[in-house]
Amino acid sequence: MEWRSAHEAVAALPRRGRVFIPTGAGVPLTLCDALADAHDRFDQLEVVCGLLFQPIKLLETPPGPIRIVTVQSSAPVEPLITAGRADYLPLRYSRTPGTFLPTGPLPADAALIQVSPPDARGFVSLGPSVGTALAVARAAPLVIAAVNQHCPRSHGEGTLHISDIDIAVASDAPLMELPPARIGDTERAIARHVAALVPDGATIQIGIGGVPNAILEALSGHRDLGIHSGMLSDGMVPLIESGVVTGARKRLDPYLHVAGEALGTRQLFDFIDDNPTVLMVNALRSHGLEYLQHQDGFVSINSALEVDLTGQVNAEWLSGRQVSGLGGSFDFTEAAMYAAGGMSVVALPASAAGGKASRIVRALAAGTAVTTPRHCVDYVVTEFGVADLRAKTLRQRAAALTAIAHPNFRADLSGG
Repeated sequence: MEWRSAHEAVAALPRRGRVFIPTGAGVPLTLCDALADAHDRFDQLEVVCGLLFQPIKLLETPPGPIRIVTVQSSAPVEPLITAGRADYLPLRYSRTPGTFLPTGPLPADAALIQVSPPDARGFVSLGPSVGTALAVARAAPLVIAAVNQHCPRSHGEGTLHISDIDIAVASDAPLMELPPARIGDTERAIARHVAALVPDGATIQIGIGGVPNAILEALSGHRDLGIHSGMLSDGMVPLIESGVVTGARKRLDPYLHVAGEALGTRQLFDFIDDNPTVLMVNALRSHGLEYLQHQDGFVSINSALEVDLTGQVNAEWLSGRQVSGLGGSFDFTEAAMYAAGGMSVVALPASAAGGKASRIVRALAAGTAVTTPRHCVDYVVTEFGVADLRAKTLRQRAAALTAIAHPNFRADLSGG
């Protein structure tokens, strides 16, 4: 491992090729800023990134020298995708790392990662972002690491040795944080319905946002829940500390809280730091059907933008724009289908745009992405109730979904 400045480090990148960057709190901001500063030395360098929930300098580079390709659209990136200045690559989270391995269809020429300072034996940790970064960092021809004093040392699989790193850069950039989303009456009403579906002892997966945060709050009266999720969030910490989440009944990884990413605030990063009950794992273990189908009692809870009357789910496409991505939602929905006693739940507000548009729609508009097929969803939940879609005909599905739509739209949905 050779120490260099950030600008000296990015000068080692090929002028053309593909660079992989981890997602969320694993984004190495020091290296990304240096890459943006040096943009004019590159010629069609493709930078592959995941979830970015804050604007970064790299997104402001002029088109041409650097092309952003994201596997998870978000507010900072969506305008670039819509304008044709960046690209969206639809990948299941579980299959993302393999895509960029030397044996994959889009092999990475380099990986820019963020790690904790090395311990006495020379080992570093990928901290809050292990899922997609681990396999790529171990296989990329060139690995450049921002060694960040703020990066927690997580337990699990996200460990590298300094010999795995070609170039190291000292960093004191704060980790990218995601403050908890606002929770209102609508979110709490949805959460009450979802919580009533979740049995004690279940192992849950849940995402980020207002509805997921409200659901976590609503689970405070449950017992012996387990966590095996794509991400850990701030809202999970009180459940763990209060003993609601123990993992005692998990078939896989009992008593451990398992995820591929930690997305939240400093409180969450401090919680996972050197915490042996938190297991940060690679994408095939956090999301892969091969592993997760054996997690009995697995409950997958995901949000959506809209659901049509057949049960098709759109969680990524809005008014002709790619506003989100496939991510791990279908990985988890599919796992819930195969796990003994599993169930999948889609939870969303019944309306949008201040009540002017229904999120339960007759049919998805032409060109809209189908994030989850209609035959995979067990329950759809809004603030007005629960639609049980299991073993329902199309006519029965339409009636059940209309019943949980906003009252202002039910007549139109039912054809009245």
